[in-house]
Amino acid sequence: MNDEGTAVNRFTRWLSVVLLCGLTATATLAQTSRTAVLANDAIQLTRLYTDQRANVVLQGVNVDGLGVVNLELREAQVFAPGARLVVSDGRQERVLPRPLTRFMRGTINGNSRTIVALSITSDGVISGLMTEGIRKWELRRNPGTLTLEGVSPQAANAQGPNQGFTCGNDNLVEAPLMQQLRQQLQAPQNMSVPRELPAGQLYRATIAIETDFEFYQVMGSNTTTANNYIGNLFNYISAIYENDTQTRLTVGDIFLWSTASD
Repeated sequence: MNDEGTAVNRFTRWLSVVLLCGLTATATLAQTSRTAVLANDAIQLTRLYTDQRANVVLQGVNVDGLGVVNLELREAQVFAPGARLVVSDGRQERVLPRPLTRFMRGTINGNSRTIVALSITSDGVISGLMTEGIRKWELRRNPGTLTLEGVSPQAANAQGPNQGFTCGNDNLVEAPLMQQLRQQLQAPQNMSVPRELPAGQLYRATIAIETDFEFYQVMGSNTTTANNYIGNLFNYISAIYENDTQTRLTVGDIFLWSTASD
């Protein structure tokens, strides 16, 4: 395992998961806004960030092994209201503004077995993950056409690390962190759910995360990259957990260590 994979794997040993609030049943609000229908081209992809309608249909996404598909997406609240991004150097803590990243999730049109999780940054970087059972694809912009595409892990590895996620995000599809978090958070026996809720209602759990200095280094010592990496993971994991246990996970405070004083 390379140093980056080892550091990300070690992050799971230092991950502090704290349920900040009890599970409370909340009704899922009906989507009342109109749906934006976007073509998969360099110009219209910018509207994934600027068009604030909660629902989006993104047409014409080429996915390895599936062909051209349409993605049905809705805005996802990955971070809890008031969630803080806290950086400590061992002497003092700084609270930084969280990046204005937009998160969306959904499915392939006509295929409810799929899970699609996307993040869109203010400077136009789009990244994410899509799965269908054990099949996985990395979602990213084609470096030539700037269109969004779904690339299998084998193809992503063949194209090299500079073609996809960087500063740790290139491991999103196969990251040990994501695999272990998914196993821990998917298991219904790990969380006591009082009863099955009526359709359209969800429990909620807010989770705080503390990382170590090695994770900070893997993220390129960049707080925005670290914030978005964690957001990408929980955007995907929450989709699984909603399906399996009627529970929506949101990220609370994130604590990053910027020195080895952790």
